[in-house]
Amino acid sequence: MKNIHILILLIGLCPLIAFGQESFSGKILSAADSTALPSNIELTGAGGLAFKTHTDAKGMFLLRLPAGTYRFVATAVGFKTYAVTVTVPLTRAFVVSLQPADNQLNEVTVSTGYQLLDRTRATGSFDKLDKARLDQQVGKNILDRLEAIGNGLTFDRTTSASGKFSIRGTSTIRGPRDPLVVVDDFPYAGDLANINPEDVESITVLKDAAAASIWGTRAGNGVIVITTKRGKKNTPLAVNFSGSIGFAQKPNLRYEQRISSADALDVEQFLFGKGYYTSQINSSQKPALTPFVELLILNAAGKLSTADLEQAKAGFAAHDVYDDFESYVYKTGVNQQYALSLSGGSEKHAWLISSGYNHNVDNLDGLNARQNLRLSNNFTLLRYLNLNTVFSYTGGKVTAGRPGIGGITSTTSLYPYAAFADADGTPLPITKNYRAAYLASPAVAQLLDWSYYPLLDDQYTDNVTRLTDLMAGFDLGYKLPLGFKLSLKYNIEEQRTNREVLQGLGSYYTRNLINSYAQVGTGGAVTYPIPIGAILDRNEGRLRSEQYRAQLDYNRVWAVHRIDALVGVEWRKAQSTGVSGRMYGVDTDKLNTGSVDYTRTFPNSVTGSAAYIPDGNGLSQTANNYFSQFVNLAYTFKDAYTLSASARADASNLFGVATNNKWKPLWSVGLGWDMVKMPFFKVGFVDQLKLRSTLGFSGNADPSMSGVNTIRYQVNSPYTQTPYAIFDKYANPELRWETVRMLNVGLDFSMFKARLSGSVEYYQKHASDLFGIYPIDYTTGVGTTVLRNVAEIKGNGLDLQLNGRILQGSFTWGSTLNLSVYKDKVARYYLPSVQGSNFLQANATVSGVEGLPVYSIFSYRWAGLDGATGEPMGFLNGQPSKAYSSIISGTKLTDLVFHGPALPRYFGNMVNDFGCKGFTLSVALSFKFGYYFRRKGIDYTNLFANGSGHADFG
Repeated sequence: MKNIHILILLIGLCPLIAFGQESFSGKILSAADSTALPSNIELTGAGGLAFKTHTDAKGMFLLRLPAGTYRFVATAVGFKTYAVTVTVPLTRAFVVSLQPADNQLNEVTVSTGYQLLDRTRATGSFDKLDKARLDQQVGKNILDRLEAIGNGLTFDRTTSASGKFSIRGTSTIRGPRDPLVVVDDFPYAGDLANINPEDVESITVLKDAAAASIWGTRAGNGVIVITTKRGKKNTPLAVNFSGSIGFAQKPNLRYEQRISSADALDVEQFLFGKGYYTSQINSSQKPALTPFVELLILNAAGKLSTADLEQAKAGFAAHDVYDDFESYVYKTGVNQQYALSLSGGSEKHAWLISSGYNHNVDNLDGLNARQNLRLSNNFTLLRYLNLNTVFSYTGGKVTAGRPGIGGITSTTSLYPYAAFADADGTPLPITKNYRAAYLASPAVAQLLDWSYYPLLDDQYTDNVTRLTDLMAGFDLGYKLPLGFKLSLKYNIEEQRTNREVLQGLGSYYTRNLINSYAQVGTGGAVTYPIPIGAILDRNEGRLRSEQYRAQLDYNRVWAVHRIDALVGVEWRKAQSTGVSGRMYGVDTDKLNTGSVDYTRTFPNSVTGSAAYIPDGNGLSQTANNYFSQFVNLAYTFKDAYTLSASARADASNLFGVATNNKWKPLWSVGLGWDMVKMPFFKVGFVDQLKLRSTLGFSGNADPSMSGVNTIRYQVNSPYTQTPYAIFDKYANPELRWETVRMLNVGLDFSMFKARLSGSVEYYQKHASDLFGIYPIDYTTGVGTTVLRNVAEIKGNGLDLQLNGRILQGSFTWGSTLNLSVYKDKVARYYLPSVQGSNFLQANATVSGVEGLPVYSIFSYRWAGLDGATGEPMGFLNGQPSKAYSSIISGTKLTDLVFHGPALPRYFGNMVNDFGCKGFTLSVALSFKFGYYFRRKGIDYTNLFANGSGHADFG
């Protein structure tokens, strides 16, 4: 329905003109060699009237349009945009010669969030991605579009750390890994999924300290600066609409090779014969056993013949649960994205209104819908007074779909021969928490049905999260005499999330919880401490961020000198609150709830152990405040030499008192030399050759740390029946931000009239004062270690970018290569234990081993197979051994085999753009090399304990 409304709106905005039309034709040539150019043509007239076309192989174009005055714009890849006002009908031949973009690198400006810099005078390391490049990628999240086009960026899906992507590798060990994201000059506090990709005009990646240090203690991991679209003055009404539909194929469930049903059955039969399940069979907790183990019990008791057992086993072996996942659970996802914008401007006012709607249904029928609205205005209030305002709204709704792999479990994990439905597609139950024999006993018959139907359970659960994000801000700028400009900026953002999980009486979770606390009397009467009905969980979160900035800019050019400087102060406060609660016995029709006694314990109906009824209630609040002072200066001489410097001092309630009292600034310096501007440089085919170098410091603060003692309140103590508190964080008056020092040397070049351009950069970084484990006096009674600013890492790398305009003419081909090389090592870290097994996790974790990469892969030493038995052997005390337990307990870090880093040393992407007669095709390839990951294989402990195994067993 919403799509129909958009279509009706477009029809209403685009009047159909079918009379009084004139022919408008012309030719587009290259000013360099007069060859025909494949170009895009656009004419806009009064009232938003717009016409578009493109040239043919001869550079010709033809339009039919009403007589009048139009703004004519011609664009071509690798050439400067040409714009002129024309009157239709024409009185003479119309031929346009486009100038090659010989100095296209010089015309690029980059945003730091505090100022716009001409790239020719910038000494820092920047990577700018414009709207055209971003639109070539797909992704619901704007940052997802960077993976295949960004320079120096790597996306990490292998480690257990929380960060998903990084700029120039790792800069922390235990601190936050995510780069700072800035939207329209202010740090963005909300969910990045709230940003509509169609609202983004460009993204600038600040990679080195000179570029990012102006952001102080939040820039240690790099900075992503997002600039949104704005209206332009003196432009007619423009209407733009875009839409896309994408499909997400089913996941390859066979990629991870799992144990077959036949092998799993053999394992269960082997373990049963060894008495492995005896303790579970006799347990008062009645833990669930698989259907085949239940049949083995009957067979051992003489209640099932061996022939019937083997027949049942053959039937189980013929079934694969992943067939059921593919048939009943997963399906093809559909992603829809629509965007509509209107913009225009007069001499003193520019405006833009944009809206977007995303409707994404995933492979499990989960819904993620989002609506965006954005309004921006630019007013010239007085001759030297300008006001920019912006307002944005995001409304989102996320509805959870069916549980998939990992969400449907039985016992500890799902046995591979589980059946979700019979041959006719009728849903079947599977064992869940308790033995099937126990659930069939008379003691349970009077309770609620305890069966678990994987294909039906989600129908009784509504899991909905609603989000609202409001953001508003203004930028008031006044131009003062002598090149000064005073700016006052303000930004406020408030994000609210509301999650409701209603689990009806038909859901297994609700029935299981009600039954677990049910009390069966001696006469068979059943009472329910948890009232019969649905269970409703509510979680509400609120994030409010306010930011103020006062800034004075100075820009002056005289003779052969140029100065660009700024100084300012800013204050930021962010507060988040959370409320959670639970209601039992919910009747959504009558709007009733039941009462529950949370003050006493009840015996579990199965085990008899006493426990409180879960209340699900909680309150949380966090407040962070920052105050900063900053200054930035750049001096350019003869448009060839540039000297830059910046400094910033931060104070925050996150830091300890001693740190705030010091006001130690983070700073950077930089030098740039454009050799092409020198009189001695006579290489004609070189358009640009600029050498630059920077050195600077930035920081990384962890909002979860505290410089003072903090406590956390808990629910009633089981001993005193009253609330109590525990220490959450211990006082650390020396708590400070992590510091990242980076040295960067770069060379920018352009040759053959920009046919070949790019940059190459080498950098070194030293991250110190990192959060790491530190030993503490045992007698304090708070453990043996605490987190302190004690760790260090060192790293270095190389970033290469090559841009080539390979073919021009009727068929165009452009290519961009981004290649990065990076390596790091731990320079200082305290290891509380050197037990070898601590370094052999399934996912790559921080090694903490000095001299080795931050994330490393280790293995036990391999001694081959026993020649007599074929059993694998390791090493114990330097000798081959099959004493596996002793190998695990006796192997130290120095006994392990170090393979290499768990994160890529070589990574990047390559994008090829092809164009012909107005059509474009982009092909992007991303790559990662030079790292290790642990191949999954047989794990007998996991196989025996959880029933989860690898195909290697066979």
